[in-house]
Amino acid sequence: MMRKIPVWLAAVVALAAVAITAATVTRSSPPRADLTAGAEAASASAPSTAIAATPRAPSFTVSSPITSLDVTADSADVTVTGSQRSTTSVVATVQCSPTLPSITHAVTRGTLLIGETWPPTVDVNCTALSITIQVPLRAATQVSDADGDVVISGLTGAVSVTGDSGTLTLSGLTGPVAASNSDGGISMTGLSGAVTATNDSGDITMSGLSGPVLATDSDGDITGTGLTSRRLNLQDESGAITMSLLAPPYSLEASNSDGDIAIGLPGTVSYRVRTPDSQDMTDLSVTVPTSTSSPYSVTASSDTGSVSIAAGSAGE
Repeated sequence: MMRKIPVWLAAVVALAAVAITAATVTRSSPPRADLTAGAEAASASAPSTAIAATPRAPSFTVSSPITSLDVTADSADVTVTGSQRSTTSVVATVQCSPTLPSITHAVTRGTLLIGETWPPTVDVNCTALSITIQVPLRAATQVSDADGDVVISGLTGAVSVTGDSGTLTLSGLTGPVAASNSDGGISMTGLSGAVTATNDSGDITMSGLSGPVLATDSDGDITGTGLTSRRLNLQDESGAITMSLLAPPYSLEASNSDGDIAIGLPGTVSYRVRTPDSQDMTDLSVTVPTSTSSPYSVTASSDTGSVSIAAGSAGE
């Protein structure tokens, strides 16, 4: 990633980096700390300490109780995993030139805040920029990343993640999940809580989900395999919707504007299948057992694509 800096400002930044490396700097307002090569124990009641970032892998440990995590990143890849430990550990890999972004942290009322700050109008080239965090598995987690990938796994608390052009990968989460992306994929595996996923131009991929699902995509495919979710609402505009369920859903609604819909269901029960009158019958195939009194409802419609509702895996 490249950022512009005037010559005079580059010199100031370089001198400041040398000065800060040699001494510890305390910030009182707002409380935050640059990551260091050593470990810093943050406290919810004490101000944070700031030390210059280095081009290695600075790290710190938060020993005070953390109930939630809030990460705001610009370009760093972010990885968050749940841990049985009561402490929280953070390792940041920062390898950039000619200057370094600051990875900051502070603890406020049980919330660990982690941020990424860049010098203004600086041309920076980074060969490695990542933040790896281990938090107590019950911690509620919120991550916003503009231009990096986000990986979150092994948490039981609520998770909210927003991306722009990176990939969001979520796995082994048991709490509610809200994922939103603009120009990158969303991949979700083994989630048991309620899921809300929104994407503008990337794909949404789901595997082994068991909670309620609301998935909306403007210009990408929505794909699901091995799902046992009982309630699903799937909306797409110009991609394909392909769903394979291992358990019959009480309510499955799928709508598409300019793409095909293929739904695979267990063939051991009957379904109350509904399609709009406007659906082209030549593009409609329903081969599952049907009954108007079935407790399992499936509604599917596509403006210009085909609709297939069959027993077994979708597409077979």
